[in-house]
Amino acid sequence: MVDYEDYTKMSSERTKSQGVNDDMRESSREQLYFVEKEDGQWEPRIIERMSGKPRYTDDRCNPILDSICGEIEDNDFAIKISPASGSATKETAEIFEGLIRNIENISSANLIYSAMARMMVTCGMSGIELEQGYVDGDSFDQDLFIRDVPDFVNRVWFDQASVKQDNSDARFVFIDENITKEEKEERFPDSNGGSLGTGAHSDAYYDKPDIITISRCYYKYPVKIKLVQMSNGAVYKDDEELAMVFDELAAAGITISDRRTRESFKVYQRYMDSSGWLGEAEETVFEILPVFGCYANHKVIEGKAIVRGAIAKAMDQQRVHNMAFSREVEEVTLSPRAKFFGTPEMRKGHERTFASLNTNADPWQDINHDPNMPQGPIFMGGAQVNQGLSQLSMMSAQSIDLAAGAFSPALANNANLQSGVALDKQIEKANTSTVKYYRSVQVTLTALAKCLVNCIPRSYDATRQQRILGEDGTGEMVTLNEVIFDQQTQQEVTLNDLTKGEYDAACDYGPAFKSRQEKASEAFATIAQLDPTIMELARDVWLSNINEPGMKLVAERSRAMQIQNGVIPFDQLTGEEQAQAQQQAQQPPQPDPNMLIAEAEMGKAQAEQMSAQTKQQEAQGNLELKFRTLELENRKLGLAEQEQQLDVAKFQREKDDKYNVDAANIQQNQEKIDLQSQNQQFTQMLAMQKQLIESQKVQAETLKALKDAMGAEAIMNPNTVKAYDSVSEDIVKEDPPS
Repeated sequence: MVDYEDYTKMSSERTKSQGVNDDMRESSREQLYFVEKEDGQWEPRIIERMSGKPRYTDDRCNPILDSICGEIEDNDFAIKISPASGSATKETAEIFEGLIRNIENISSANLIYSAMARMMVTCGMSGIELEQGYVDGDSFDQDLFIRDVPDFVNRVWFDQASVKQDNSDARFVFIDENITKEEKEERFPDSNGGSLGTGAHSDAYYDKPDIITISRCYYKYPVKIKLVQMSNGAVYKDDEELAMVFDELAAAGITISDRRTRESFKVYQRYMDSSGWLGEAEETVFEILPVFGCYANHKVIEGKAIVRGAIAKAMDQQRVHNMAFSREVEEVTLSPRAKFFGTPEMRKGHERTFASLNTNADPWQDINHDPNMPQGPIFMGGAQVNQGLSQLSMMSAQSIDLAAGAFSPALANNANLQSGVALDKQIEKANTSTVKYYRSVQVTLTALAKCLVNCIPRSYDATRQQRILGEDGTGEMVTLNEVIFDQQTQQEVTLNDLTKGEYDAACDYGPAFKSRQEKASEAFATIAQLDPTIMELARDVWLSNINEPGMKLVAERSRAMQIQNGVIPFDQLTGEEQAQAQQQAQQPPQPDPNMLIAEAEMGKAQAEQMSAQTKQQEAQGNLELKFRTLELENRKLGLAEQEQQLDVAKFQREKDDKYNVDAANIQQNQEKIDLQSQNQQFTQMLAMQKQLIESQKVQAETLKALKDAMGAEAIMNPNTVKAYDSVSEDIVKEDPPS
């Protein structure tokens, strides 16, 4: 094992790493300068030979790089976490993914990934770094951050024995840092050392800042870790920290159920300059080296890692093309223009038209006859391009595309294609030659994901509120390592404990989320036309995939309505929505406002109906009362008329008796008989009348009782009540005539 405390040994290891990678680094620098440096596409010795002659660069390589990098940047690389063993759960895996997406968000990782991919495609190597730091200046909570590593070619040196593409077999890595002398004196006041060597043989740029190169070394120190599994499923290291809380765990009924030992590492970092170490070694939260290289066209040959960029094989063709193109330009530029040759006598009088031969459209030009030149003016052609140079220029341009694996559709040069299907086929062919660069990014981010899963439980080891992000960028707050008391088991339970179980990490790539949103929205609309029920089941999903102003609010309102209607399953609700649903389930059901309104409307209708019925009954009672009153008045008139008739008859009899004594005497007996008969009939009629009056009296008392029972006074006006009582009393007090 390397003695990491020995500065001389570690400095030697750094020098060896630079030496082993010297040829690959020089090749990467050449490719980088070829693309970025002025005159980088011209070899120095050719520049010397062409001194004074035109040199032009017809750059065909940068468009190829832009095409490949544009495709990569148009895709999303998503880290996926899945349960592997132990007490790992799907829910905790989703928390891991949400935490990683949040780390990527606060680190602007998308920009870092794009820059890493572009540098890898250009020169064959690049990389990123994972570091731990405080969330902000005033916080005590630590977080993880993804950082880019500028100038990876000249700054990062892995263990010379490392050959894997993800550098997982490296024991250590050096990251050079360029700082000013003042900064070095401030950070390391006890150091008098100088700058470390960069490993470069020459400098392409000369006007550079006055800096000192120091190096930060990460190294993996092997350790044996004793692990214990508790009765509640949690896994802890058997160390002093566990011993401090062991009594509390035992009091809660949590005991050790299993033990084992595993091989692991502790990653330390330490600074060095040309003379020695700059301070003591610092322990980190990592067990994996937190520096990740990204390599293009990675292969291992003779125990050596070989890499190259996308245009490494096209550089010679580009140089040939530039030379042929420059010679073509030179020959065309130096060739004489097309002219007429003749005598002054031929042109005399036609100077104006001859001077405008290149601008006028006249089909004929007059000349003067000159006997010394019977054939007339002679026309001499203009520049003649060297056909060999033209062919060489075209062939070299095609060779550049073939060497780089680029095809015309990928470079938007598809004028000869006649159909969209043919274009798609050509683009697919071009993509097959560039997919290896996607794989390189995928390998790097997979290594990053494994390191994150390994160190997140140690970075988020305390109870804290932490934001996690969904795939669509929506945030949600969760409480990590929350300890609660379970009433059923009478034990303390830790929620969202990231130390439980083992998890696998991987990286997938595909179209960018915005592109997938658009495709998902179109697919949803198509399916909804075939099955309209889909719209009711997933309206919120469809609306959330429409990336237009205001649609997010519409989607939230639709989701709230679907949750209220019970359309969305409970396991598809967010943690906050689940908590709200459980809280509502524990509360007594609240009356539906719509139901209350309906009941109020129904009660109002019933009251109106009862009021109408009461008014109708009142009208019927008044009508019946008037009818009874009229009937009694008619009967009184009938009795009075009968009494008047009796009086007239008596008077007539007395008159007849007075003037017709004899006749009266004669008829007295007969009249007496008739009178008795009439009296008998009248008595019978009076008896019947009395019986009828008694019946009316009973009815009046009944009506009065009914009035009192119904409270008719509340619904009748006072005049009606008074008339009603008056008639009733008249009926009761009425005695039949004697």
